[in-house]
Amino acid sequence: MLELLIQTDDAWRVDGRCNDNAGTMTHLFFSDKIHHISRAKAICAKCTVATECLDAAERRRERWGVWGGELIE
Repeated sequence: MLELLIQTDDAWRVDGRCNDNAGTMTHLFFSDKIHHISRAKAICAKCTVATECLDAAERRRERWGVWGGELIE
């Protein structure tokens, strides 16, 4: 079983392809560089919780970043 190191109400986040519990990919998801954005979207494309991620971002009214494979600006 994968241990949850980050406190969150969204248990699905543990399964996110972007979640390495170290934040090493954060720069890809919050960048203005097209190659970073493309890489983030590619990571999301194979993620099993991308729908949940995008739904949660929309509920939180995120203003920026790649969430569930979509760029929010």
